[in-house]
Amino acid sequence: MGGYCVTVEIRSVNSKFIEVSSRIPHALSSLEQHVTEVIQERLGRGKVSVNVSLDNSAGNGAFTVREVIPNLPLAEAYKKAVETVRNHLGMAADVDLAALVRMDGVLAVRDTQLESETAALLLDGALDAAIEELQAMRCKEGEALAKDFLFRIDRLRELVSLVEARAPERVEEARRKLTERISALLGSNSVDPQRIAMEVAILSDRADITEECVRFRSHLDQFVNLMREDASGRKLNFLLQEMGREVNTTGSKSNDATIAHLVVEMKEEIERLREQVQNIE
Repeated sequence: MGGYCVTVEIRSVNSKFIEVSSRIPHALSSLEQHVTEVIQERLGRGKVSVNVSLDNSAGNGAFTVREVIPNLPLAEAYKKAVETVRNHLGMAADVDLAALVRMDGVLAVRDTQLESETAALLLDGALDAAIEELQAMRCKEGEALAKDFLFRIDRLRELVSLVEARAPERVEEARRKLTERISALLGSNSVDPQRIAMEVAILSDRADITEECVRFRSHLDQFVNLMREDASGRKLNFLLQEMGREVNTTGSKSNDATIAHLVVEMKEEIERLREQVQNIE
């Protein structure tokens, strides 16, 4: 527009809040607050750096662009005059261009004014294009992130299924071990099956993880539903905290090596999800 060109570059890294830092030519400095407000409104969160450049901007005065205009006839006159002096003195030196352009009047500097409305239009157009491109990149990253989330949620479903499958086996093993211990203590004396069944029932009730597994599955379903609803990262992070509590309780109640290994893997998957959730608005 009018021979002027505004270029806007935007970079963004994740942050809980919106933080904008900008580098703007002095000629456009009056629009710096406008740039900040647009970024805050359009992007919502993130640590955003904006670099604005204005072609040929001299940066001295509102919307001033400096032009350098050569006075060719005067330069030729200087050159002829220098050659005349050189010939008169019998010198072989050539006319130095750097010295020639420094002679008075050879180069004229003229300031032209870029109107504020024109500057605003140029800046808004470039800023809008840069934001659109950044948001497009965010969408692509979001799609990849969603795929990773679903993969890990499916893995957590598999792990909790293994925990649930292991629970009855753990109760049977507890009954068998308790019987063996009592038999070893009593020797040849008979073991009361009803007493064994009662003790096993007490142990089973204390170590029952059914409620934890049911709640954990519910949290997984909620997580997926919130993803479809375009929920904020804060809500997803809260659900991950609840998942972590259920997993910790499962591990502490089970008192079983196999379940303990599964719990460790579940915690690792939850932690990976928590790290990724930090990248969601």
